[in-house]
Amino acid sequence: MKLSIITILAAAALVSATASADNIDDILLQIKQNNSQLKALSAQVEAESAEIKSSNNLSDPTVEGTYQFGHGGVGDKWEVGVTQGFDWPGVYSARSKANKARINALNASYSKEQIDLLIQARSLCLEIIRLQQSINFDKSILANLDSLYQKSIKGLEYGEISILDTNKLKIERIGVNQDIASNKAMLDTKIKQLEALNGNQPVAGISSLSDYPEQQLKSLDQYIAEMNSLDPELQQYSSEIEAANKERSVARMQNLPKFSIGYSHLNELGDHFNGVGLGMSIPVFENRGKTKAAKAQAIASELALENAQNANSAAVNTDYQRAMALGNQLTQYRDALNNCNNIEILDKALYGGQITLINYLLELRYFIDAQKVLIDIEYEYNEVVSSLNKYSLL
Repeated sequence: MKLSIITILAAAALVSATASADNIDDILLQIKQNNSQLKALSAQVEAESAEIKSSNNLSDPTVEGTYQFGHGGVGDKWEVGVTQGFDWPGVYSARSKANKARINALNASYSKEQIDLLIQARSLCLEIIRLQQSINFDKSILANLDSLYQKSIKGLEYGEISILDTNKLKIERIGVNQDIASNKAMLDTKIKQLEALNGNQPVAGISSLSDYPEQQLKSLDQYIAEMNSLDPELQQYSSEIEAANKERSVARMQNLPKFSIGYSHLNELGDHFNGVGLGMSIPVFENRGKTKAAKAQAIASELALENAQNANSAAVNTDYQRAMALGNQLTQYRDALNNCNNIEILDKALYGGQITLINYLLELRYFIDAQKVLIDIEYEYNEVVSSLNKYSLL
């Protein structure tokens, strides 16, 4: 029978964790759809991308016309023409590649902002779970103290318990009630912060956040590899480097001549003339310094990429070591607190006359504090593992 109960409890915990995982995913999906900051950033990226693409268009054709009046019996004459200018042919292909890299950098910057915001939202979900667990635990302690207090009142009537013991129970109950009220206030604050991220709209599924979702702690090498291949910040700098290098090619090609071709029609003294014209522009002043500027931008982006890689690698390594340490602490506390019902044992010792009420309260406070430490460690562990697994949000 014990095995059946344990199996049922384990299955219930697994279902609860899976439900929390689904609820968190659903909450993050709501925020991705409703967050005003992401909407504004998406529109900005779209606008800037369109502007970048437009920079590779041909210049507008030029239409010109003249009308000249003759004197002394000489007839009038007029002329119209259209001219189209264009860069050296290879410039458009090179600029197209540079523009593509610049747009990739913009998209990567959007992904970075999105993942940062979703990490913030997921962190709030984990805090909500911690607060819910703390409130539920305090409520169970309060129920235990309430039952003991009711018995103490009867014991006071029969002279079995002193007024001091009853007052000690009152004070303990006040403290637990204060903890519940404080955690409820903090819970309301976290829910409002989550709603603010959701475009100031109610978030569906918050009430079901009760247990942490199952999270896999991978190896450090796996996390470093994920960072190097998936991190949007690194992708942004890589695309900026590529764009700057392509811009150098564009700048060099723009030192080559530009051309124009046109058609003209002339009417002079009743005679009509049709012709074509060719032109060439030698860029002596317009592109001065552009190659140097593009090279400087590439160097700046390379340094930024190297700095981001070093900073992110250090952060991943720090988070991983912290996750390992917290995981060990979590295992030790679970072994000490979950292998038996310490409070139930204390109750039996008190009712059996083996310990006094003051000793009971001291021991109870010890286990309450230990359980709260366990709740905090479990939260911190899930928080840091969530940070390491952030690329799953992409």
